[in-house]
Amino acid sequence: MSRRIMDAAVSEMFGPDTKPSPRLLSLFQQVLEYNDGARVTHQVGRFINDRYDNRSRWVRAMRETAVPMRMIDGPIDPNSGLHMAERYLEVIHDPDVVLLDDNIGHWPQIEAPEAVLTHFLEHIDRITP
Repeated sequence: MSRRIMDAAVSEMFGPDTKPSPRLLSLFQQVLEYNDGARVTHQVGRFINDRYDNRSRWVRAMRETAVPMRMIDGPIDPNSGLHMAERYLEVIHDPDVVLLDDNIGHWPQIEAPEAVLTHFLEHIDRITP
C-alpha cells in the first residue's frame, strides 16, 4: 500500500475537525512498517470474518457478563459509530453508552483524549467500591 493511499485511508477514519497531522500520519506509517507489518496487513482485515463467525458467542458473553461495561463511541466512525451504539443499546441489558461529540470518528482516544479519559474515569469511579 502506498503512503498516499494509507494516509488517505487513515484520514478518512477521523472526524472532519480532527484530521491527523502529517506527524501523526508518519507515526501510523511507522507502526505499519514495524517488524515488516505492511507485509501482513491483508490478514488484519480477517477480523471481519471473526465478527460474523463469533457474533452469537460474543454478544451472549456481553449480555451475560457481570462485569460492568461502558461503551465510549465516536459517532461518525464508519466502522463502529452511531449505528453500532444504537444496536448496542438494543441488545445489551442496562447499557452504558457515551456518545462523544458529533465530529469524533474511529480513534476517539486520539481525537478527543480528554473526553475519553473523563468518561473512562467516571466509569471506574462508578464501579469501584
